[in-house]
Amino acid sequence: MRKGHPALQEAWNLETYLKYRHIQVMTGGIARWLLHEVLDQQRLTLDYAVNMSNIASAVRLCESSDLILSYPSKCLQEFADNPNIELKPLPLDLSPGGLFLIWNKQLDNDPSHKWLRELIVKQSYE
Repeated sequence: MRKGHPALQEAWNLETYLKYRHIQVMTGGIARWLLHEVLDQQRLTLDYAVNMSNIASAVRLCESSDLILSYPSKCLQEFADNPNIELKPLPLDLSPGGLFLIWNKQLDNDPSHKWLRELIVKQSYE
């Protein structure tokens, strides 16, 4: 969320998080991730104001609005030094989390692609 966001004046909890409108980032056409599954189990939903396909554009929108952006923390680290953005942990437990990779089946046996997939999996658990 942006520095000066009204949510920063409130206790950071699930009620505050759900109270505000959100930016949804769809990566590779995938709109749902673990956050949505956890919220579904509690019969809760996020109020999305806009759907975007690019995280950098979503961060820029977040900087200039009262919208909240939720995205995996490792992916947001490149924006951690942005003086206009306040990073907060999600106010709910997502563990145990699940990760998945998607690739073209023609690359299943490609040695370099297999190496890259294994590297990504290894790095995601560190």
